[in-house]
Amino acid sequence: MTFLQEFSQSIPYCDNQINNNFFNKCFKQVPTGGWTVLGEVVNSWMAPRTISLTLTLLIFSLPMILLGSRKKLVHSNQTIYRFFKMKFIILNFLHRICYGLTLDVMLLSIFRQNRPCNCDLNGSGKSQFGSIYGMPSGDALTGGIVGIFLIDEKPFYPLYSRILGGLIMFLVAIERVGMGYHSVGQVTTGIVVGSLLHFYSKKTPQYITFVDSFVQIVFGFVFLRIDKSLDHFKKNDSNNLYAWLIFGIAFVVFESLNMFQNENENENNNEISETSSQEIENETFINEQNQLLLSDAKEIDTWKTGDYYWMLITVFVQWFIVAISIAWEQYAWI
Repeated sequence: MTFLQEFSQSIPYCDNQINNNFFNKCFKQVPTGGWTVLGEVVNSWMAPRTISLTLTLLIFSLPMILLGSRKKLVHSNQTIYRFFKMKFIILNFLHRICYGLTLDVMLLSIFRQNRPCNCDLNGSGKSQFGSIYGMPSGDALTGGIVGIFLIDEKPFYPLYSRILGGLIMFLVAIERVGMGYHSVGQVTTGIVVGSLLHFYSKKTPQYITFVDSFVQIVFGFVFLRIDKSLDHFKKNDSNNLYAWLIFGIAFVVFESLNMFQNENENENNNEISETSSQEIENETFINEQNQLLLSDAKEIDTWKTGDYYWMLITVFVQWFIVAISIAWEQYAWI
């Protein structure tokens, strides 16, 4: 073998795993381009696991902030009003992010479309780049949820929110395609599905979140189980979709338990259950629902302590399930 042949074999290259259609072909950049690098930085913060962990930490910190409050009753009322509003917003947003952890795994096992790139990165022969399935892109789905949230809700300056939302979706899509993990069609589908899920979750009654969670968990296991091409018991496999699903279930259980507690803390449970997240996030609604609960300082202190300990329980349950997902992924001993 000549030097030129050896050199050419050492150069990373990829070809199309699916077909040459623009929406399905491999666009992996070798070497990585500037836009892809920028997208990778953005996506490291937009990945569903990163966002779900951040939201969990944020939710967990809210009761501790209240426990440290030593303000007068009227100020405590105002603080807890803001707390309820913020907690509802974060829990509903976490529920949407969980679509990228659980629903996406279910959709992967339904569509069963391979990832686009077949690569030889080190001269050892070509193999599919990434895990087995790529339709739709979970990262793009999450990017769509975050991006359309910024565009639709405009949490800060409207123009800047819209620009940032659009930029996030664009950069996440560029990164997933440029890195070779997904095709144009897969990221486009992910962004569209994520955008639709935002509006669906925003408009539907609160009790639908529990229905969503149940459907994603049950059907996720069903569709994964009936796919005979998947190896759910392979050790040290970071692409084990079973482990991915179980990890997502940990956060679904966490947000569901806290949603359930939020409803039980209000006397008029049915009204909350049948109210959309968009209406619940209205401050007037929160104030009305919690006026009786916050009638005196003793009840406020009791509520603070109860919420804190319930949060500890839900976090313990969450990380117990996360430990199961890690054990399944690394040791396949479940």
